Amino acid sequence: MKQINMLESPVRQVFFSYLVPSISATLVTSIYILADTMMIGRGVGGSGIAAMNILLPLYNTYFGIGMMCGVGGSVLFGFSRGRGDEKRARSYFTAALCVVLALSAVFLILGRIFFNPLITFMGNTPLLNEYTVPYGTVLTTAAPMFALSSFLQAFVRNDGAPRLAMAGVISGGVTNVILDYVYIFIMKWGMGGAALATATGTTLTVLILASHFFSKDNHLKLEFSDMWRRVPEVLGNGLASFILEVSNGFVMLLFNRQLTWERWESRSMESSRTPRLWHRPFPTVLLRQYSRCSPRTLARET
Repeated sequence: MKQINMLESPVRQVFFSYLVPSISATLVTSIYILADTMMIGRGVGGSGIAAMNILLPLYNTYFGIGMMCGVGGSVLFGFSRGRGDEKRARSYFTAALCVVLALSAVFLILGRIFFNPLITFMGNTPLLNEYTVPYGTVLTTAAPMFALSSFLQAFVRNDGAPRLAMAGVISGGVTNVILDYVYIFIMKWGMGGAALATATGTTLTVLILASHFFSKDNHLKLEFSDMWRRVPEVLGNGLASFILEVSNGFVMLLFNRQLTWERWESRSMESSRTPRLWHRPFPTVLLRQYSRCSPRTLARET
């Protein structure tokens, strides 16, 4: 894909070259999240949606880690390139990459070791074990992919390839929806299949974004000199993005735990259809009506 030279191209051209792909990727993400949730509601039932909602704060955390390192590092990377300091720019990228890989590995290990206490703390109950365990197992195992996805989106965009970032997000979203149908309705893999579809789609997004490293216009190269001095700058610059992303998950966590304390599991199944889309609210009404049509949900309610 043709890349954009932010230093030499007209401001109007640069603005719309970033605006259209960003909006398109966000809209497609909203649609595939809706489709993903609807398929779980139809194929697994209300308990599946409740389990997904309980575990969603984990995804927010993984995505937030990638945002913290990606946004924090890519902005400084762009500033340095604008000043003509390519070496400093590469050191920011290297520092951000090392931090996101290290944090991803830590969360992967901790998530697997303390899996059962973790999902219990998040609001899991024995009635939901058959849904939360397979979904959470895949989700925690794929933690590095979720973090790398948001990380690479930020850096690839700031390196002059917003269309590639858009293509990666859209391809991953479409793959997720297709595999959801295959794994849930054809293979009958339930929540494990739904999580595997999400992990596969995210992995495809990462692979597409990683193809930027082989581009002739790639400036995302390793530079280890002064790398550790850049780490505090990257983390400080990206902290706001991390808080913004994780706050959505934190509110859901409090919401789920409140329902667990009161033992209203049926309300958890009902209410969980809405919080998943708090940050993308337009499909909420449709989601609630569609989820009610699940045969398993209707059976439970009668």
